[in-house]
Amino acid sequence: PQQDGELTIPSGQSFQLKLTEYGLIDNLELQPAQRRAPAPNDVEIQVAAAGLNFRDVLNVLGLLKEYYAEHLGITHANQLTFGFECAGTVVAKGDNVSHLNVGDDVIATMLTDGVSRFVTTRSEFVIPKPAHISFAEAATLPLAFLTAYYGLHHLAKLQPGDKVLIHAAAGGVGQAAVQIAQKAGAEIFATASPGKWEFLKLQGITHLFNSRTLDFAQEIQQITNGEGVDVVLNSLNGDFIDKSFEALSSKGRFVELGKIGIWDTAKVKQRFPDAQYFPFDLGEVTKANPKFIRDIWMELSDRFTQTHFTPLP
Repeated sequence: PQQDGELTIPSGQSFQLKLTEYGLIDNLELQPAQRRAPAPNDVEIQVAAAGLNFRDVLNVLGLLKEYYAEHLGITHANQLTFGFECAGTVVAKGDNVSHLNVGDDVIATMLTDGVSRFVTTRSEFVIPKPAHISFAEAATLPLAFLTAYYGLHHLAKLQPGDKVLIHAAAGGVGQAAVQIAQKAGAEIFATASPGKWEFLKLQGITHLFNSRTLDFAQEIQQITNGEGVDVVLNSLNGDFIDKSFEALSSKGRFVELGKIGIWDTAKVKQRFPDAQYFPFDLGEVTKANPKFIRDIWMELSDRFTQTHFTPLP
């Protein structure tokens, strides 16, 4: 139930955001929830702020309900929870957890229920919060920066002087990628809807292209005298994939963040034999290496502490 646009907090110690029916934001409500005591490798967090991701919106609107019914057995809206990342304070921990303590301010990711009063999750997905940023700022960090940093730094190995095409540069991952590319000394080529160009110009980006048309490939080829960009960070699908490869140099690196309709490695090898292709999913990478989040965050946290990187707006 909502009063004056605000969700009503139910009585009791714990609650979480739930959906009564697919299709409308108004169908969201806070419902009582049971706290879960941490297992030996878990921590329980009292949530101060949760990050909102586009996939949360897709979930509310029911645009992924067929996928969830087929792959996760979720057949009704009320089975869904929301929030893939959050920031808060550790209130309990399992016996095997040594790198975190009760009272620590932390950030958690790889969640499904971050929009809750209390969250219990695996400790390897929980990382210290930089002291100088707020909980709300901290909740913007993990998915966007881990995705962009892993894609550009670890896979594409972005170098000073590289030309990099960042699609949807005004979005969450896009904004993280802009900071990472600028600190790496790369030259940025960015797509966004024209209404967001002034925002990107204020960040020093001069090569801007309309993300609503396919003209960017030809325009980039003209600007680069036919050489193309060294790296593409792609999050668009359909014909945008073809055009993004056309904007790539012959021996360039293509980092694919998309899930639907993406090219397989064989197709890339056939069409662009000298290009390097890196499709990845942060969840799959983490599943293969549970320490991945902590390892990457060790690299990132120093940059936040030294204010090389700043939280998203």
